[in-house]
Amino acid sequence: MTFGVIAREFGRRKHEVTVYRPWRPDLSGADDHPEYREVALPGLPLPGYPLMRLGLPARHRLVKLWRAARPDLVHVATEGPLGASAVSAARSLRLPVNSSFHLSGQEPAAPKTFLCCFLLSSSYEMGIDKHEK
Repeated sequence: MTFGVIAREFGRRKHEVTVYRPWRPDLSGADDHPEYREVALPGLPLPGYPLMRLGLPARHRLVKLWRAARPDLVHVATEGPLGASAVSAARSLRLPVNSSFHLSGQEPAAPKTFLCCFLLSSSYEMGIDKHEK
C-alpha cells in the first residue's frame, strides 16, 4: 500500500489530511487530490531514481504552518532530512508524532536501507523515553 492510498483513505473518511512532500517537476503544485491537500517543499533529486526526491530540512517553515493550522497528529512517512525536521517541529509544538517506512514498490530495498531505518527509529524511540522520564 502506498502512502498516497493511506492519505486518500483517511480523506475519504472525513479526516483533514495534508501531505508535505518534496517538490517534483513532474507533479503540479495544485491540489490534484480531492481527499487530501499537498504542500510541496524544497527537495533534491536522488541519482538513479528520477521520480524520487530527498526532502530538505524545513523545520522553521513547518513550525510556522503548524502554528497557523495546528494538526492533531504528525505522521512521518520518510525519516530523511524533511522527516527529521518534521519530528523536531512537532516536538517543539508538543504535537504527537508517529512514523512508518514505505518503499516505492519499484526496487527491492537494500539491507542498509532497513538498517538505517531501524537506527533512526531506535534513536527516535530512545529520545522519547529520555524526554518522558
